[in-house]
Amino acid sequence: MHHYETYKKAVDLALDKLEESEKLVILYENENNISKCISEHITSIQKQIKIEVDFDGDSTCCLKGSSIIDGYSGFGEAWFNSEDILLFSLAILDFNDPLELAGGNYGNGGELIDKQFGLKISELSSNHKYSIHIILADQPETYCRPEEIRRFCGELKFTKQALLQFSKDLLDLIYEKKKSVIVYGD
Repeated sequence: MHHYETYKKAVDLALDKLEESEKLVILYENENNISKCISEHITSIQKQIKIEVDFDGDSTCCLKGSSIIDGYSGFGEAWFNSEDILLFSLAILDFNDPLELAGGNYGNGGELIDKQFGLKISELSSNHKYSIHIILADQPETYCRPEEIRRFCGELKFTKQALLQFSKDLLDLIYEKKKSVIVYGD
């Protein structure tokens, strides 16, 4: 899912606000007013990542992520062994070093050469403030032109409690108790 509906709603709200305040006359004289109003509403959309999973019959699954942060959005997906996602979810409960789950295209030596879905969790401060660095990228159609790839990077910041909830939600996703997980942050 791309965030077309979210953007459309923000634009509609901006236009309604302009109509209510009778600023439409000003718009004809200064076209920057409408751009500014729409930008304000788009950047006010809460920062988030939505993660969904498609299971295959061989204990692998495809994680699909879509995110919107500060008016920018992106989509990416990658295949993982279900056990890797389970271990990542459990490791969130107690980690010292940055914790990463990443997938995409691998080279001949088994090294990840094109990250298409990546989550990296880090502790920002000792007062329990954490971040998820997000990387999402489209699958290139020709498999050989990196210029063709649309890539999105962003960061969500949140509390320890929200991090623990994210761990629980990922486990629910893997155990098929939920169809999707949405993480909100600052």
